[in-house]
Amino acid sequence: MIKAYIVDDEPHARETLKLMLSNYCREVEVVGQFSNVKDVLVAVKDQQPDILFMDIEMGEHTGLDLLSKLQEYNMYTVFVTAYQQYALEAIKLSVSDYILKPVDPLELIDTVEKYKKQRRNQSDHTSETAILIPHKNQMVRVPFDQIIRVEADNNYSIIVTKDSQMMVAKTLKSLTEKLPNSQFLRSHSKHLVNKDFVVSVTKGSSSKLLLINNETIPISRDRKSDVLRLLTL
Repeated sequence: MIKAYIVDDEPHARETLKLMLSNYCREVEVVGQFSNVKDVLVAVKDQQPDILFMDIEMGEHTGLDLLSKLQEYNMYTVFVTAYQQYALEAIKLSVSDYILKPVDPLELIDTVEKYKKQRRNQSDHTSETAILIPHKNQMVRVPFDQIIRVEADNNYSIIVTKDSQMMVAKTLKSLTEKLPNSQFLRSHSKHLVNKDFVVSVTKGSSSKLLLINNETIPISRDRKSDVLRLLTL
């Protein structure tokens, strides 16, 4: 089953979307419904869904606020909104899909199919050994085992390899989806690290990873247990 969250401050909108998913996308199970950004952020730490459906205008905090706080999580994010004017900002934040209300069943089905296709592609990455990166008007092939770390820089990312460093017009979230999660771990909202290049871990109130190139990378508090577990695999 595909696990989904619905975030909307209107109860009727949440129930309508849940019913549509039940009728048209039966492989999707709604495992959580939320009316505000704060509650869903707490829930995501305990149970990360596969797909997150969210409205944009929700009172004090918006769906855009929520999306910006979810960059470190690898989930499929979908805006379900009556407002088209937020599309450009949503794209900059790497939203996965954008559906206008009232929701067309065919668009909803198409969104779920896109997610399933992405999941299949991610599974196929296990047999790949490199990633293609747009850099200086050309596509550069960078082997996974050459990448030491990747750092977010707004809507760009800095890729540090054994021999070089390059800034690319890709978000950290989009690169995370293309790199094998068996090899790369998200230690922080701004950092993705190749665990093969981790030399040691500094524990304590401000945990850090020491890398083979003598760089230190922070470990966020909510990611600490996951990082330590993945390093032992």
